[in-house]
This record gives sequence, C-alpha cells and structure tokens, in this order.
Amino acid sequence: ALNNLTHKQQSAHLIKTIRKDVVNQVTVAKAPSTSTYISGVLIYADSKSIKNKLREAGMLNKQGGAIARLASINSENFRIIQEFTRKARGLLAYYCCADNFREIKQLVWFQIRYSLGATLARKHKTSVTKVFKHYGRNPTVYIKDPKNKLKLFSFTSFPSRNIIYGLPPEF
Repeated sequence: ALNNLTHKQQSAHLIKTIRKDVVNQVTVAKAPSTSTYISGVLIYADSKSIKNKLREAGMLNKQGGAIARLASINSENFRIIQEFTRKARGLLAYYCCADNFREIKQLVWFQIRYSLGATLARKHKTSVTKVFKHYGRNPTVYIKDPKNKLKLFSFTSFPSRNIIYGLPPEF
C-alpha cells in the first residue's frame, strides 16, 4: 500500500506510525525521511529515568531539585568532587549519541553540579553560594606548594560549562 502513495503521503504515514523501542533507557524512533533516499533513526535519552536514578542515588529530591548527597558528607572534599565528576562525565559519555543530548548537558550542569555544591555546603555547614565562591564555578581542588602556597596544578575538577556545552553529539 505504501508503494502507491506519494512521498508526502509516505512521510505523513511514517509520522503517524512512529515506532519506539526502549533499550538501556534510550528511546529509538524511526524518523520520517525528507527525501526518498534518506531515512534516519532518532535516539532519545529517557531523562525521567535518569532523574529517577539520580533521585535513588540521593542527588535529587522528589521535585527534581538538587540536594546534598548525605552518603558522601563524611568523605574528603577532593573525593566528593571526584565522585560527582565521575558521575557527570559518565552520563555525558554514555548519552553523547542521543538526539536530546542538550537535556543531559543541562542535567549535568545544573542538577549534578548543584548537588555537589549542596553536599560540600552541608559538610562545611555553610551555603551553596559560599561553596561556589571558595571552590569556583566548577569546583576544583588544587595541589599547593606548602612553602609559598601557590597553586601548582589542578588535582580534580568538575567539568566547566564550556567543556560540557562544547561536547558535540556523536556516535
């Protein structure tokens, strides 16, 4: 029946019959072709299930806002930053092929970074604003020279906004 339809009718038919499969929290949908020779596959990361996993890990509250991860409060500062950095980089690497990769970038930059700030603030009994003033916009721990207290090099650092938003979607 599709062979007798015009290209516009075929595209309309494909739009109506979008097929979705959920595989490892990624939704795959058949895209309508813009040309008779081109067709593609759209891959969407399921941001709701990602937020649920972060909620289970203690990084988000029920409304999706960032909260302190209580399980990490007794760790050293650089270990807390390393833990959140690993989580952020892992999400960015795993979902880099998703067509809604920008949503994942926003989730990392806002929710995970603020959860890191809230965790450090809770540990030091201060505000998130003061934590970001002390550690920087993307929290970083430096190795310092004990004599003159100069910063020698960055020991661990949360990815900066330019790094996160500069990542291209790729397979």
